[in-house]
Amino acid sequence: MKTYIIIIVWSIVSLLCLTAFQQCPAQLALKIGDDIPEMRFINLINYSSDSLRLHELRGKVVILYFWNEGCTESMHTIPTLTALQTEFREDLAIILVNDSQSKSEVRRIYKDQERFRKVDITLPTICDDKSLLKFFPRASVPHIIWIDRDMKLMSVTRDDQINASNIAKLVNGEDVNMPVKDGVKYKVDFSRPLYLNGNGGNGDHIMFYSVLSSYYSGLHASTNIDSTYGFISNTSVVHMIRYLFKSPTNRFGAQNFLPVSRLKLEVDDPARYAMKVDGRYKDENIFTYQLVAREPQSPDLIRAKMLIDLKTYFRIDCYWSKAVKECLVLQATDTTKLAWKTGDTIAAISDTSIELNNISVQEMIENILAVTAYHHAPYPWVDETGFRGMLGGIKIKADIEDWQELAGALRSFGLRLVLEKREVPILVVYEVDHHNPPVDAQIAN
Repeated sequence: MKTYIIIIVWSIVSLLCLTAFQQCPAQLALKIGDDIPEMRFINLINYSSDSLRLHELRGKVVILYFWNEGCTESMHTIPTLTALQTEFREDLAIILVNDSQSKSEVRRIYKDQERFRKVDITLPTICDDKSLLKFFPRASVPHIIWIDRDMKLMSVTRDDQINASNIAKLVNGEDVNMPVKDGVKYKVDFSRPLYLNGNGGNGDHIMFYSVLSSYYSGLHASTNIDSTYGFISNTSVVHMIRYLFKSPTNRFGAQNFLPVSRLKLEVDDPARYAMKVDGRYKDENIFTYQLVAREPQSPDLIRAKMLIDLKTYFRIDCYWSKAVKECLVLQATDTTKLAWKTGDTIAAISDTSIELNNISVQEMIENILAVTAYHHAPYPWVDETGFRGMLGGIKIKADIEDWQELAGALRSFGLRLVLEKREVPILVVYEVDHHNPPVDAQIAN
């Protein structure tokens, strides 16, 4: 006995092939292996009658192909379907169905295809019939339903499974393993965030996303960048920028944010970027940002993406420049007094004491900036010691955050700290609507 195949193609017009429908009642939407209930197709064109009962086709294999005019992929597949119809004329029947447009509208589409693309669409077509959506919901087109000769739902696939090889196997009664495509699985409101509170599922398939929120009471302030995520929580935009332009964390864990002294704001209202104004917190200036990648990425890529997002949302940009500023300049007067001689590595710094042994000048400055108020001070630190060895035996008890008192304490260790003008690199953060950078500015990324 011959095995027959009929392809019934459903047309659901939706812009860009991505129209989602409200999920049908669970008891009506069919699953793989379910028996197909009695169905009557109506409003046919290119067919011998105006209607067709599906169960009249029992003993044949049926393939339902969802398509629409707005989906280029679907429209370009129709000639292939026509060719398959011709090749398997004894076993194959193809019917196109458009559930949202009238016969006259579908005929207009076919006429345009024939006139402008030289494609003559002769396949039977069902027009303006939504009744089957309750049985075969789908989230996008192309969307193909395969029904076996016993009127059971065999598979649901994309259109890449419709080919002569698969059809030939079915004609010969062979099993065909085809990847299954879901129909409408989630009811989605695209005006709300996806994957939150079940809106589109739980987010298991997210590959990359970023979130920016306003101040959220109770969320601790923190920062980090890893290979799969980056976050900066409950802080100002300026603090976020300082973190993204920080120096590498040193061996003592100093974060080394870009010092305030090396950042300049070119903005209409600087108060909008301050965490505190007149000694009081400005919650409206505090934000939390998070970026998550499904697969591991370079931390540099994570950081770059975070910076792009912040620039885009807050309409700011950055460039490197130079400025002459009052600086805390560290110089060496006697390297025999400051050089490390023996003992373990120590880098103990607070606002009232310093104990250093076997650490570099750069590490000393980084740790002072990391744990004292100097990272908020107006004076950049400049190393002019020329000393490339390791510091050792430095023990100080003083008001470390008073630079003059600190300078007095450092003298006995062969170090001189002075406040003098120097030209130093600075990061200029500007609002794109209120400031134009120099033509030769080096954009900071």
